[in-house]
Amino acid sequence: MPVFRFVVDDGSARKVRAELDLPDFKTAKAEAVTIASERLNDIDGAFWKQRDWRLDVTDETDLILCSLVVYGVDAPAGRSS
Repeated sequence: MPVFRFVVDDGSARKVRAELDLPDFKTAKAEAVTIASERLNDIDGAFWKQRDWRLDVTDETDLILCSLVVYGVDAPAGRSS
């Protein structure tokens, strides 16, 4: 089975969060969504300090296969709060 790495870049550092043997790329993409949701839940409101967050799925040679990018923007109505 191919090895997929799940690498989080939270603005402060790039960290490998998981390295998994998975049957295919489709499964790796589904796993990326799970890892991203769990990690964003773990950091709670701290996301808003940095305002951008990224999870890359790579192969064993660190070639990026896909990315999930979350970017927070305050709307004008929320800036006065």
